[in-house]
Amino acid sequence: MGAKKGKRKQVKHSGGRMALPLLILLLVLLLFQLYHLFQELRMARSEELSYAAQLAELQETNRRLEDDIANRDDMGLIEDIARDELGMAAPGEKIFRFSNT
Repeated sequence: MGAKKGKRKQVKHSGGRMALPLLILLLVLLLFQLYHLFQELRMARSEELSYAAQLAELQETNRRLEDDIANRDDMGLIEDIARDELGMAAPGEKIFRFSNT
């Protein structure tokens, strides 16, 4: 019995050799995914700026339309719209059009 106590059975751990390459692979994959997420974040911020500009433009258009609605009984506004958008003229008024071509 005394001889058995002194001898220990050596166990080889084959997982130790695979752990380091596996961790490196996982780290590379994690860095790739992180890079991809940063690219998506950059694109999302760019889209956000574009949408903010569109929103500001639409809000300005909305404000002008609200002003037009509030002043719908103003004859000066009606005449301006008739001239600018419909090409109409008041009696006795002459219209001159110039082209750049």
